Amino acid sequence: MVWFLVRDKPEQHPAVNRAEIDLVQSGAIENNDDAPGGSSKASAASGAITLLADGACDLLQRDLLLGWSIWLPTYLRTARNFTFSTSGYLTFVIYGFAVVTILTIGRVSDRVFRRAPFAGLGWASAAVFLMARHWRRTPTGAWR
Repeated sequence: MVWFLVRDKPEQHPAVNRAEIDLVQSGAIENNDDAPGGSSKASAASGAITLLADGACDLLQRDLLLGWSIWLPTYLRTARNFTFSTSGYLTFVIYGFAVVTILTIGRVSDRVFRRAPFAGLGWASAAVFLMARHWRRTPTGAWR
């Protein structure tokens, strides 16, 4: 599908007419003065750093995703005594929620054109949820 559908420029696709090409080119980020990051020349200078950071994040994300996809169903079956099918459904719900959240936050951050506040909120939420297990009351009623 990529071979047949994806092109580097709109002009290269046989199904695109001149009006569509003009529309795409008029809305290109290089032609918008209000786009974040300033001019395309300034953002091109930091392309290598962006590529390196993106590669590192992708590597970490894949490791975490693989770890969760292997560890979580096994944990639910062995430590929590769920059946095989129930652990599969719970894993599906968790990943389904993650996909919906990613798509929603991505859509909103693209519309707002500010991604840093969303990233910060995501990291803060992750920290709170990771620590929530340790914030519980002891048998005496004190918080631990």
